[in-house]
Amino acid sequence: MWDIILECIRAVVIALILFYIWKIGKNRGLNRQKGWGFIIYGWLFVLFGSVLDITDNFESLNWLIIIGDTETEAFLEKFVGFLIGYILLFIGFLFWLPAGVKKVENLKNDFVSTVSHELRTPLTSIYGAIKIVTSGVLGEIPDRAQATLEIALRNSDRLTALVNDILDMDKLENNGMELFLKPHDIVKLVSEAVEANKHYDNKKDIHYNFEPKSVSGIVNVDSDRFNQVMNNLLSNAAKFSKPNGVVKLEITANNGFFRISVIDNGNGIEEEFLPYVFQKFSQARKTENHMGGTGLGLAISKELVEKMGGRIGFTTTVGVETIFYFELPKYPN
Repeated sequence: MWDIILECIRAVVIALILFYIWKIGKNRGLNRQKGWGFIIYGWLFVLFGSVLDITDNFESLNWLIIIGDTETEAFLEKFVGFLIGYILLFIGFLFWLPAGVKKVENLKNDFVSTVSHELRTPLTSIYGAIKIVTSGVLGEIPDRAQATLEIALRNSDRLTALVNDILDMDKLENNGMELFLKPHDIVKLVSEAVEANKHYDNKKDIHYNFEPKSVSGIVNVDSDRFNQVMNNLLSNAAKFSKPNGVVKLEITANNGFFRISVIDNGNGIEEEFLPYVFQKFSQARKTENHMGGTGLGLAISKELVEKMGGRIGFTTTVGVETIFYFELPKYPN
């Protein structure tokens, strides 16, 4: 008796699941995704097998469907009903789940991109207005107000940087960023980047050490985007270096490429985070030396370097240092 009750409950549950999936799919447009038909038919076959299983116990249903422990009934129930049903479900979910995840990812990216575009203009205006006020052009400002305005200025700067990073990432992923490649002296580019970043973090008293040796040559790059990559690597090195530390820079040449290395004296990157270093919004090394960030800098740097014909990577020793490097082909190659 309990077997019959459980089999009936199973059939009802399967029928409810089938109805619910069909209704949700129709209301949310999921039925237009690849694999949806396999899922519906899979549940129908499983329901068919369950109904056959129930009729084994009711002789009064003889005139409706084959019952009893016959080979035909076993074939219809086990093979046609359950086996084919589960195979169809497996195939359906194999196609449908990735399509759903991709759709959600696209919606998220569209939302982030739209919000970023809408924020950019007012943020620029706010940042500009605060900068004018703090400069004293509009009149003298009390010391207490000055400190508050400087905090607001720093936060506005961080928000603007975040929005710009999101927009850059969106352009890179959708091939909407145009690079203007021109021949440039590699040593001069790195020297200019070091000069631009040497006052990045005065509180920690980080120093950059770049001593060009015998290496010299030309690379074909977009100078603005090259500087963006350098700024990301240098600021990261400063963030994660210990106070009063030294960030070293080196240029080496090998196999037709120039390698630019940025070496910090931080605590290294934990092994479990290594596969995610270049992923969007990823931030490793949550230490007392960490000063925050967007989590987009390395992802953007990777895209930019690859678009300029290069490659990027890193090595790390926990408790000692981390070396981020990128390689660019010599010009002409």
